Amino acid sequence: MVERASRILATGALVVVMTVAAAGVANVRASWDLSENRRNSFSRADEAALQQIKEPLHISVNLAPEDPRLTDLEQNVLKKLRRNLDDVRVDYAAASQTGLFEGADDHYGEIWYEMRGQRVMDRSTIEQVVLEHVYQLAGVAAPAAEEDDFPGYPLAPSARGAAWMFYGLWPALTILFWWLTRRERN
Repeated sequence: MVERASRILATGALVVVMTVAAAGVANVRASWDLSENRRNSFSRADEAALQQIKEPLHISVNLAPEDPRLTDLEQNVLKKLRRNLDDVRVDYAAASQTGLFEGADDHYGEIWYEMRGQRVMDRSTIEQVVLEHVYQLAGVAAPAAEEDDFPGYPLAPSARGAAWMFYGLWPALTILFWWLTRRERN
């Protein structure tokens, strides 16, 4: 009976500790971009400029969920903004799922950016255009464009010794393999 009570007490304590731990880490937003080309991040200069912005940013997107422009905006801009700004709120204002019947709506495709009581509208989903609007609304000077640290792909390696391997070693190994397999059959 005592053993059962101690197990229940230990289980209850474990549940309380896990609940407190889960509540503590629920709002932690830690992420690192460890990719070679920093594809999932803004440039270092842009990240430094965005760290200066402390006001909330409200974005109203009038694009349907199936619209490829929304996917571009989400993948190339919004997820990076959420990682760099403390308070980003995005509202999706499209009425349909595909955007097929939204063509008559004059506001379809508009993306509104609002900060400090100022609003700017644009239809572009390009990273630099969106950042320009965010800097303008926040009153932060846009950083100077910097040279890319990553040379990009395709990698152009030098082919030293490739001809010797391709025209000499590979045929010699093929002939040797053929000769060894033919010799075992006889």
